[in-house]
Amino acid sequence: MESNNVVNDLYRLYSENKFAHAYLFETNNISLCVEDIKKLIKMTICHEKYTENCDKCSLCRLVDSNTLPSLIIVEPDGKTINKDSIEYIKNRFSYNSVYTDNNYYIIVEAEKMNDSAYNKMLKFLEEPEERVFGFYICSNIQKVPETILSRLEHIKMYYENESNLNEELISLAKEYLNVVLKDNENGIWYNNSVLLKKISDRVDIIELFKYMLDICINNKQFELSNIIRTYLEKLEYNVNIPLTLDSFVIEVGELDGI
Repeated sequence: MESNNVVNDLYRLYSENKFAHAYLFETNNISLCVEDIKKLIKMTICHEKYTENCDKCSLCRLVDSNTLPSLIIVEPDGKTINKDSIEYIKNRFSYNSVYTDNNYYIIVEAEKMNDSAYNKMLKFLEEPEERVFGFYICSNIQKVPETILSRLEHIKMYYENESNLNEELISLAKEYLNVVLKDNENGIWYNNSVLLKKISDRVDIIELFKYMLDICINNKQFELSNIIRTYLEKLEYNVNIPLTLDSFVIEVGELDGI
């Protein structure tokens, strides 16, 4: 189903007091899905008559800047989401919201919750707080335990532009490799002036490195492939992306015979 239709249908359910306490979004684009969920939340809290990219309502602006006290967004700390993040949601939302009628939380890449986090969340889902709504986002639903899945309303949120995005990333991966193999200064300039202006989302940069890895393996550039694998692992953690990219360029520049 198209994302706009999903958002509008969910808002209709909310308006009719038929909203579930928690939803699982299975998606092919994490970052776009987060933005659509934030749009849905804005529709439910807007003091004005909500319109796309509302800039009149102070609450909508707080959602856009991720500073609304009644909205918590949890992302993996490295490769996992731990129980402390779930405990934080429970403790924070044990009180009524001051800013809005409801409290909201978004779990990004929910399949990355570790066992302790799943156990904490399971109790939270079994005894949901009133006027607390949760949104779980995943790209690999097979990794979400059935005990959690059975307590969530499942929605598929797929984006038609994903194939175009893949083509753009593949083209960018080829271009980036050509640049970083020339010299360090050129590569570092490219990081800041070109690459990070086209993509800055960690998920997309990880995909970029995966495409570069495929290119290098196909071209039998095994030493370069090993470096890319190392940086793929680093990018799974909450590293500083610009510094990591610059480090990658420098390390590639130290290779002999590439």
